[in-house]
Amino acid sequence: GDYARWSHGYRWMIIYLDNSFADILCHQGLLRWVPHFQRFHDAIERYMQKDRHRVDANGNPYTMEGIPNLPFLVFGFIDDSIEKVSVPFSGPDGDFEDGGRKPLYEDAQRSVYNGWKKIHGIKVESIYLPNGISTVFGPESCRENDLGTINHSGLDDFLGIVQINTPPQDRFIAFGDGIFRGLNHIKTYYRAAPGAALTAAQRILNSAFKASRQTIEKNYGLSSTVFKVCANKDAQKLGQRHPYALEQLRVV
Repeated sequence: GDYARWSHGYRWMIIYLDNSFADILCHQGLLRWVPHFQRFHDAIERYMQKDRHRVDANGNPYTMEGIPNLPFLVFGFIDDSIEKVSVPFSGPDGDFEDGGRKPLYEDAQRSVYNGWKKIHGIKVESIYLPNGISTVFGPESCRENDLGTINHSGLDDFLGIVQINTPPQDRFIAFGDGIFRGLNHIKTYYRAAPGAALTAAQRILNSAFKASRQTIEKNYGLSSTVFKVCANKDAQKLGQRHPYALEQLRVV
């Protein structure tokens, strides 16, 4: 059937989860997973140690060797996502022809406008763990870039606080894209200095991180298959066995 018939139930469930499990859904939910950071790191490292087979722009196959070990203790991945929203106060000021803009229109629409993506929206910051669990901060206006959002969430400092009894060099960190630079507990890809080039080892590490970080864009089924922290005996074959089930599950 049409997924629209699930919309009211889906909205109710989201509100129920937000109200009932706020202490789990937001970043403070990481507190229960701190004892498992080592296991998460080991799972990510095992995946990145595998050789990856690729095809170049000319169609020639090649193999990208896996890394011997991770250069830092990664326990999960961070990313921000933006959802488009309607332009606030965009209707006329009054129910009559040629009505002017509402007084708050200019300020309201600018408050949620992202000049880089050229959209109005809200943003959510997520930490994704290899066991398929995510913690979130937000939503807030997408007007800020990802560094602005992480300043609001205080995640970098929070990761240090939850590991306060661990020496700084032994603390676990999250891994994100190139904007997350200059932080203590969040790392990103290697970038060459002006006039220099990345070493072969750094290029291999960047490639391995890109491959493993893709899981934050995917669903739980992929993460359980890749990292194998949680058992997944059926290899996500529901859609193959019962194609009609996908229509029932497609509620987002």
